[in-house]
Amino acid sequence: MVMPLCGTFDYVAVVPDDAADGLFVCQAESHEDVPMQGSHLSDDRLVGLTPTLAVTDAGLTPENDKGLPWVMRALMRLTAKSEARATVAEAGFHVDRALARRMLPGDILHLGRTGCAGLGLSIVRQGQLVAAVGAVTTVPLGHGITARSPYDLTDDATAVFRRRDPEFTFLRLPIEVIVGGRSVILDAGRRTLGEYEIDVLHGFIPGVPGTNESAAIWRKGLCTSVAADASARLMAHHEGVDLLALTRW
Repeated sequence: MVMPLCGTFDYVAVVPDDAADGLFVCQAESHEDVPMQGSHLSDDRLVGLTPTLAVTDAGLTPENDKGLPWVMRALMRLTAKSEARATVAEAGFHVDRALARRMLPGDILHLGRTGCAGLGLSIVRQGQLVAAVGAVTTVPLGHGITARSPYDLTDDATAVFRRRDPEFTFLRLPIEVIVGGRSVILDAGRRTLGEYEIDVLHGFIPGVPGTNESAAIWRKGLCTSVAADASARLMAHHEGVDLLALTRW
């Protein structure tokens, strides 16, 4: 079952002028219009419509967090202003500390949580993507670059395979990254496309509700592969690991 809208978010924030080495506190707000419809399931968002975003040092990944990269981390913590239209009081997730250091004053941050509980983050500077990690198809990437699920192609391919196996289905669906009219399609693996590096840990995994893709896209010279890849892994779904820490009212 897909998560109701009150468990999701789509926030945008601007890194403030007083950001120090990627650590800061700023105002975030809903990037989507959320009209009142009379039900908290549709009217609310996880931490409200105007949460506070704090990026703080979080130290090394604990050794008992199996399957996660052992790196210095930063905590991206969202705090609701009040209980009005907010499901929980706080929600936080980790990225590589090196990625946080790439967030400079004036950068636009997009943070998303999907109905499949996938997390996405993008950093856009003067309209150009610095890096995107996690569920990259769900967050804006700036000018000249798009990430999407190529359902038209996967539907066509499924139909071809079902000529011989009527029950054929893809175990994971690829993502397509488009830069300047050129495409890269991956369900896993790494490619270069113009000024961007793309690393897909896995494509979308069908199911109920399914698992969002886990990927990293970064612009060469503005972000490092280690910072982007480790952040994507910290934000990816891992069995038995709660990637989004919630503080309830």
